[in-house]
Amino acid sequence: MQTETERHFHRDVTEGFAALGRESRYRAQRFAGMVSEAGAVATARQLLGASGTSRGFTILWEIQRLDRSVEAWCLLPWYRGLFDEERLESARQRLKDHGFDVDTFLAAAAQNPPAWTLGLPEPSDGS
Repeated sequence: MQTETERHFHRDVTEGFAALGRESRYRAQRFAGMVSEAGAVATARQLLGASGTSRGFTILWEIQRLDRSVEAWCLLPWYRGLFDEERLESARQRLKDHGFDVDTFLAAAAQNPPAWTLGLPEPSDGS
């Protein structure tokens, strides 16, 4: 059974790659299939445990959207507990190696944490 944090991570990841598809030509089909089959947390753990970067990570780097990578998402304070220190360090190092300013990304995210992390009701989507 998934925890609330795992459900939020899954939702954020799936919404993130859907938005990325709308914003760019990159559809992340292989990644979407992995997430659909195993879930976002398991997929992220698998990718972060690999010895190198994935093709998807390389594409995100090329289109300057590493902020949409699982490497970036797993470092968010509200998701860090889902991953072991080795995977978190791997994520941080990959991002830094590709010129991504991890500290600025995390500082900006901390200024706007999701409502659920504050115990507030989630905003309605109008439906």
